[in-house]
Amino acid sequence: MIEIIESVMEIIEPNSKIAIEGFSYGSRGRGMSFQFGLGYALRIELCKRNIPFLIVTPSQVKKYATGKGNTSKDNMILPIYRNWGFEHDSDNVRDAYVLARIMYEMEKGARFEYQKSILADLQE
Repeated sequence: MIEIIESVMEIIEPNSKIAIEGFSYGSRGRGMSFQFGLGYALRIELCKRNIPFLIVTPSQVKKYATGKGNTSKDNMILPIYRNWGFEHDSDNVRDAYVLARIMYEMEKGARFEYQKSILADLQE
């Protein structure tokens, strides 16, 4: 876990805009304890280094991509492609892409009202 955190910190450049997906507290599975541990360790390290970051809930990620906060991961594939022309086999990579779009569009502006609503909530 320490090596992962160190690797992440090495690639963060000054003035980077960082968004982290919040925890999905209802999720189950073998790797959940590692996922929570890594997530908290990353947040702690960012705080120690005074690097600002934004936490976006899983439902905000889904809603930003699709207009619905309770859609399945599979139902995000087509809207992500339609909205931005992006496709990938991994739902984790797709989530990361949406997080990157959120940070980008926070400065450049979003196209849809539901996206603008999410951006407004995140900027409060």
